[in-house]
Amino acid sequence: MAESCRQPLCRGNQRPPSSRSAWAGSVETENSGEDVDGSPALGRRVNRLLDAGIAISDQRPKTSEIVYLASCFIRFTLPHRRPPGNTSIRQDGSLTGSFSAPSDVGLAYGRWPRLLLMYLTTQAVRMRSRDIYLDISMKRFMRKFGISATGGVNGSIRQFKEQLLKTTSTSLTVSSIANDGAFLLNRPVADTYTLCWDALCSEGAHRQPAIIRLGERAFSEMTKSAVPLDLRDIKALQQSPLALDIYCWLTFRVRSLIRPTFIPLNAFQNQFGAAYKTDADFKRAFTTALHEVSFVYPAVNVSLREYTLILQRSPTSVPPARSSSGRAV
Repeated sequence: MAESCRQPLCRGNQRPPSSRSAWAGSVETENSGEDVDGSPALGRRVNRLLDAGIAISDQRPKTSEIVYLASCFIRFTLPHRRPPGNTSIRQDGSLTGSFSAPSDVGLAYGRWPRLLLMYLTTQAVRMRSRDIYLDISMKRFMRKFGISATGGVNGSIRQFKEQLLKTTSTSLTVSSIANDGAFLLNRPVADTYTLCWDALCSEGAHRQPAIIRLGERAFSEMTKSAVPLDLRDIKALQQSPLALDIYCWLTFRVRSLIRPTFIPLNAFQNQFGAAYKTDADFKRAFTTALHEVSFVYPAVNVSLREYTLILQRSPTSVPPARSSSGRAV
């Protein structure tokens, strides 16, 4: 970004490069002066991001390629890795967000709860109902987000089942305590749920795989403050919870941005579900993830200067819909 090792691929309304070589040539790496194709340190992941970025830049997302996430799950995010306990406390300015789950279930973490919360929010927005019917199999869900279904102890199928149970058992409590008063708002993701593992594992299930009744406050947040996201971007970034958090936060924040804003990196370390031993470790991970986000969201005008993020007015990752008169709606 503003540092010599990281440069944004695109600024503001500037169109992203239209060819793979142009994208690769615009990227400088931390470890060498080679371009992306010649840098073994970047490997296949960055090459996939390059290809995804080029494909995404060519077309607006279709209606089916737009997903949503409630803003409360963008301002406060679940842990990236398995937490030591059943609670996780995040901070956004004067607000404290506390995630909790029953001890016999455990707290959700990693990429899965982020994808599942996107699915639940999208269904709530489209169906306008607290009752969410997960009427697709696990394999179809994974394909939707570009994930291969694998078995075994560490396979994606077992991870999905585990994290679906954890996510639907999670509550987010937002509170603030000040000299002049205090407030608290509790949002359980679900009031009730019924999960049928056999149906979830079957492509042609006759039984309903899952019925989830969203918590009243979670449903209200999902329908009133849902942030539109490009599913193609999500699929490209889904291997990194930190990249997903940054991408969602950027497209959420630029919607209301009026003037350049300067944000210290330690604010993100307190806000996102990251746990790093030192500020330098977090900065290294954040810089890498931000660079990955820039491949698929090149129009965001963002830079990183030492331990400060500088965000300027930018288009959102999903262009606003247009009315018949041509106005954004």
